Amino acid sequence: MLLALQKAKPRAIAPERANAAPEVVRDKVPEVKANWLTKMGGYMVGISAAVGVGVGVKGILGNLDAAKGYVEPLTAIASDVPGWVWLAGIAGIAGALVLVSRHGEAKGVEAFQTEARR
Repeated sequence: MLLALQKAKPRAIAPERANAAPEVVRDKVPEVKANWLTKMGGYMVGISAAVGVGVGVKGILGNLDAAKGYVEPLTAIASDVPGWVWLAGIAGIAGALVLVSRHGEAKGVEAFQTEARR
């Protein structure tokens, strides 16, 4: 069997599959779509944090009495840390999420194009 595998010719892959665009693969492979959605979510969170939109969350929660009781201990602990440090941390985590999901999406597209999967 090993000799047969060594002598076997590579299988032919249809050009439509070998050259499939990521958009086409997204519709056919759920893992690629999940990676793409994660990447887009990471972009949205990262950009929002980088711009500073996340600062408004504290004001919104401050107006909700039920949430205020849960948030106060956390804000007391974190009050010494400047807001920009939190936003930079969130942006960094979102950036890492984008990089990991972008890599997963590219690998999923490559696997589809080479018929390694599905």
